[in-house]
Amino acid sequence: MKRSYFNRWCILKHIIASIRFNFHYLPFRQAIHLPFVFMAPVRFYSKGGKVMITGPIRHAMISLGLPGNDVFDRQEPFIWNVEGGVCHFQGSCAINPGSSITLRKGAYLSFGERVSMGQHTKIICYKKIVIGHQSLISWDCTLMDSDAHPFYDLEQQRLISNSESIVIGCRTFIGQRSTILKGAFLPNYSSLASNSLLNKKMVDQFALYGGIPARLVKKNIARIINERDIQEGIKILQQNYNNK
Repeated sequence: MKRSYFNRWCILKHIIASIRFNFHYLPFRQAIHLPFVFMAPVRFYSKGGKVMITGPIRHAMISLGLPGNDVFDRQEPFIWNVEGGVCHFQGSCAINPGSSITLRKGAYLSFGERVSMGQHTKIICYKKIVIGHQSLISWDCTLMDSDAHPFYDLEQQRLISNSESIVIGCRTFIGQRSTILKGAFLPNYSSLASNSLLNKKMVDQFALYGGIPARLVKKNIARIINERDIQEGIKILQQNYNNK
């Protein structure tokens, strides 16, 4: 079965869940276009909070459970666990099966335009997580902006802040099995190597970071976004690098 036909079949198979989701969260004029579509089974642990879309609304612009890497089961459930807060989509977004979004009360989660998130990747947002435009997050990654459990400094007799914002810059790449923790900042056009732990603010754009904890590995390197036309992708990347 061709990919386009298979995707349409997935959308139709889960159309009831998509309709209910859109009309639960969105104003009627947005919901009738069904901008959210489920393409794999979905488990709703909680359907609280608020969902926002900015920019032009179109059908299937946000695909939850989109079939991705063929080494994974395409029918693994996508998990939606939004207890409160705001989940903001600034354009198209694709999230693969087996992934999950958890949003606690008062939290803010933002997806930029054309964000892609791989299988088994988990977002756990207590405070604020921002993912920039055209960012690619591979499979088995975790983004969590909180320690989840409170810690107390016995010497200074104070509670330690257990939640700090995470910011993922535009046109970034996060390799498989990476973990992004509170206070992390990944600059525009930078990449995080597989199996890395990022828990602090990085500085250099057009750079590769990696390790546990992550450190600068190489400067003047970036992912080619346009993989269908490598030469055109290099041209655009060079222009952006020259204008930084």
